[in-house]
Amino acid sequence: MGSIVTIRQPILSAAARLASCVFLVGFLAGTAFAEPSGTLLDERVKRDQSRSFSNEARYTSEVCDTTITASIHWESFEARDGNLTRSYDRDCDNALSAIERICREGKWEEVAANIKRVRCGAGKENRAVLENGTLLFAVSRNPNEAHQKVYDYLNKKL
Repeated sequence: MGSIVTIRQPILSAAARLASCVFLVGFLAGTAFAEPSGTLLDERVKRDQSRSFSNEARYTSEVCDTTITASIHWESFEARDGNLTRSYDRDCDNALSAIERICREGKWEEVAANIKRVRCGAGKENRAVLENGTLLFAVSRNPNEAHQKVYDYLNKKL
């Protein structure tokens, strides 16, 4: 008669089965290979958004016929938000667009004489202060009225 062949499969321990399930669920959810926060992903966000904000400052410089540099105070955003998940460069651009508006309305000489740098950071409310050639701009989590706040402030200050 024919012989019966028995195939023995290794029996996985309960811990190994659980680990496999956790990995599979994480993989299907897209988190199995996610980068931890505060690491390479955050550094990429900082690099890309800093570059974008600097490019916007160059455009503002052209509009106002002057040289304005711009930087993002990343530590304040990390302290407020934890992970860097927003488009902070867009939020910060509210300050630059307000400066451009002031220049287009004819105050480009005042801008050239008084604003050399824009420094953007996180704040509880949208607020601008001009000190020693630097426009310090605090942007809240709700930047909707930020442009108008900066515009109104600069219109009175310049």
